[in-house]
Amino acid sequence: MKANKLLLLASTILAASTLAGCGGGSSDDGTIKITFDHTFGEGIEKGVAAQFAKFKSIVEAHDNVKLELIMPPAMTYKAIVDTVGMELTTGGPTMTVAYPDHVASLQAREGTAGRWIVDMDPYMKSSEVGLGKESWLGERPAWDENDIIPTYLKEGQEFARTGTYCLPFMKSTEILQYNADVVLQALAKYSKTKEMDATQKQTFLSSMSFEEMMEIAQIIEDNKVEFQCPDLENVVFYDSDSNMAITQLIQNGLVYSDFKDGQPILGLDASEASMSENVTRAKTLLQKIRNWGKSGLLTTKAAYGNYSSTSFKSRKCIFIVGSSGGAGYSVPDEGDFNTGYARVPYFGTDALHPDYVSQGPSIAFLRDTSVSNEVNELRLKYAWKFYKYLIMPNTNVALTVNDSQGYVPIRKSAYATPTWGKIISPDTESGEEITYYTHTANVVQSIDYHFYSTKVFKGSDKYRENVTTAVKDLIKSDDSIDDILATLVRETKKFM
Repeated sequence: MKANKLLLLASTILAASTLAGCGGGSSDDGTIKITFDHTFGEGIEKGVAAQFAKFKSIVEAHDNVKLELIMPPAMTYKAIVDTVGMELTTGGPTMTVAYPDHVASLQAREGTAGRWIVDMDPYMKSSEVGLGKESWLGERPAWDENDIIPTYLKEGQEFARTGTYCLPFMKSTEILQYNADVVLQALAKYSKTKEMDATQKQTFLSSMSFEEMMEIAQIIEDNKVEFQCPDLENVVFYDSDSNMAITQLIQNGLVYSDFKDGQPILGLDASEASMSENVTRAKTLLQKIRNWGKSGLLTTKAAYGNYSSTSFKSRKCIFIVGSSGGAGYSVPDEGDFNTGYARVPYFGTDALHPDYVSQGPSIAFLRDTSVSNEVNELRLKYAWKFYKYLIMPNTNVALTVNDSQGYVPIRKSAYATPTWGKIISPDTESGEEITYYTHTANVVQSIDYHFYSTKVFKGSDKYRENVTTAVKDLIKSDDSIDDILATLVRETKKFM
């Protein structure tokens, strides 16, 4: 997600006069202050603020309390990790957007387990305030934790500690976008598809392997003048180096990270005896990335130095893999060329249901050690209620459909709402438009919740960063794969 640096919203909810005292927790009149650190762009930020206004009205009438939401300007994910740990001793947030890797980093800085990061299991399972328990708030009994998509919920439970330490808010995954005008010309020359009709070709593109895509990429490279893309630089552009390598490992049944006797181990660590075969097989897969990169058919954000969107729109690449949450950045100007959308080609052998990466904001709940336990418990209680309100089916759909245009809801019941139905299957006869979001939402739904999550621990964020560097080095350097992996592991262990 590309977070924007935004000014505070000048609204009744985010009043500037209250920000000056955000470190104290509660104002003199007993207002319960919920501070929400976030990475949101303007659309989602406004959407959250609008939903809080509705939530505030309902809760204050029912509980006879006064609530206030404080949303400081948007930060990057890295800035959140760098600042939240320091803030928590002087007046930090009650809620923060974070990836599980980042939550693990904060846990490592707590000192005492649970001092900052709250295990949300007791809240979810509470007979009084648990998911689906408060009908006055608008909840229904069926909206319990089983209604949250299991792979999204599991993502916040992959820690060394038992519990749930972050909860999904809105999600995305990677999708494939392609220049359909060029690709269809290539399919007419590709031995596996040249006899297919248009429907069969579309089915093929929706379920092809990565190796098959690279074979098509070679045809495009060999015919770039004929296909009217003479400025072609790299046929395939993968935005996330680390996601490409990690997904390749997992879809081939290999270990990326795990726990052994309660301690984290790295699947790419050749010095770990139990990972010997894993590393040997991984090197074979990484060699494929190197071959594609060295041939000029494939590049990545780290190797190229920027995201794929500009290159795609200027026909310097033909296939791009990026977040569904950012798909709108790659939509070409009207009339330039037709864009196709599909699941990311799979690595490995399972074409039907390979697991894909889960992305998008999750929320962690935190204690502020500068205030009393009583103040913390009140903040957490109402922050939890607000979270439940944000993920109610219609609310979550409104935030994803109207305010994000790229993310998808996190609970099953949201996909049964009329609003979501119109996005997936717009009635074009009545004037409902088929947008890029219609295409991306259909691709995400076609994955059928087959998303993977990775074990997180102190240093797991650095592990992912070092995988990015390793993939860039595979493409840009001549260092041996053994040396690249040794550097990756050595630099990661400095932070474990």
